[in-house]
Amino acid sequence: MMIPNSAPGDFVLPKCPQELCFNADEFIKESFSVDQFLQDHRRNANLEIMRDDLGIYLKTLRSAMIELINKDYTEFISLSTNLIDLDKRLDNIQSPIGQLSGHIRQTHGKLANTIEEMNVYIKKKKQLKLQKQVLTNIRHIEHSMKVLNQLHNCDDETIILERILSEITFIQFHINACKDKPEFEKISTNWESLKQCLLTKIQNLLLRAYNNRESSKVSCFIIALVNLTDVTHVEKLINQEILAPLFDELINEESLASDPRSLEGLFARVLSHVDSFKQIFGAIEIDSFNLLVNCMIPQVLKRFTLYVKSIFAPGNADMFHRRYKESTQFLDQLDCSR
Repeated sequence: MMIPNSAPGDFVLPKCPQELCFNADEFIKESFSVDQFLQDHRRNANLEIMRDDLGIYLKTLRSAMIELINKDYTEFISLSTNLIDLDKRLDNIQSPIGQLSGHIRQTHGKLANTIEEMNVYIKKKKQLKLQKQVLTNIRHIEHSMKVLNQLHNCDDETIILERILSEITFIQFHINACKDKPEFEKISTNWESLKQCLLTKIQNLLLRAYNNRESSKVSCFIIALVNLTDVTHVEKLINQEILAPLFDELINEESLASDPRSLEGLFARVLSHVDSFKQIFGAIEIDSFNLLVNCMIPQVLKRFTLYVKSIFAPGNADMFHRRYKESTQFLDQLDCSR
């Protein structure tokens, strides 16, 4: 008798012949009990009949078991044959795969070494490129230093004006590109020495151009000074060399007392100098560079506060009020001149 098909893992008992006194399904119940089975079926059959029926069903079970074994055995033999064949195939490809694996490992090692060598080469190439750029900058600096040294020894202002600004801008560009490199240290001392000589010469040329009221030359020399130093240095120079002597002589008690128009006349003279200063220095276009605001106006206010204290004296109310109005008007005019 064939065992009915079932899902893997399920066990299905073969059906009992109809003439038996029991049902095969009773044997697979979770609540199956031998005592209960005998008690239930003794009413329908005596023990001898039950024994004979159980013997018949046992033969049925044995037949089903033999069929199941035969079926599984055939499948097992087929599977074993296939596995043996598969094992042979695996043995056949094991050696080529091993060779391929070794070749891949060898290739991977060579590739890793090549990549490492390439990285070292690229790094060296970058270093050489940077070093070449530094040496190029040094060569340009040395050439510009030679030109600037010639300009320093030149007395022709026209030649100086034509060349000095462009050369200073050019050399500062290359210095900024390599000033932290060891190669620049070899020429830094010579550059600092030349720089100080250039500063002295350009400062003297600036003062001469200012005294001659040559605004275009003043602008050129100030830009050159800013490129050599910075805005603060130029402002300090103008304060010390131009504004301090001018306002020390102009803004004091003696000047106030000698002016026929008193404080109003002194204010007028100061504003005249402010306008003149603005005409000479006002055309310079440099970031954060405003000599009128940063230098002249602070110098004027400082000297009125320190050296003309009589304008703040409240002893005469009428005079104090008049000077207050004149001072307020002066501050408004000073603010408008910015």
